[in-house]
Amino acid sequence: METSEFSVMLVFILFFYLVSLILLNRVIIYKGFKTFALKENEIKDKLPFLLAGNLSIFISLFILIKPLVNFISYQINNKESLFYVFSVCSIVFVLNVILLLISYILSKLLITFFIKANNVLIQAILWLVISTLLIVLTNEFYNLITSTDAFNIY
Repeated sequence: METSEFSVMLVFILFFYLVSLILLNRVIIYKGFKTFALKENEIKDKLPFLLAGNLSIFISLFILIKPLVNFISYQINNKESLFYVFSVCSIVFVLNVILLLISYILSKLLITFFIKANNVLIQAILWLVISTLLIVLTNEFYNLITSTDAFNIY
């Protein structure tokens, strides 16, 4: 793999984060992909979730970019195919989105059953904390797997 392919991979990583950020914002604002007019009180209720979701995406970018770049550089030296590197990075990205969804569900359950607070700000902060913890733990697990060289996709 050459440095031009490495550049393509970095652009792919940033493109994925941009697309996931746009999709996350649309899902949070409109609860789907259909657009409609929002009232002002709906915007105020959704603003903490928008901030927490966007911060979660940016935090995951800063947490995951270093191991992905290290893995890509390692695979450049091993002369692995670009498809192999794309598939490994795609699995990490999809797992990141799934973790964001799981952290939202966990924060919703914690607020509903244990804390019993009806404050969207507390739920947004809890969502950010849980998603950051899950991403850090998954990143450590990913580093453990890739450092042993036992992670192959066929």
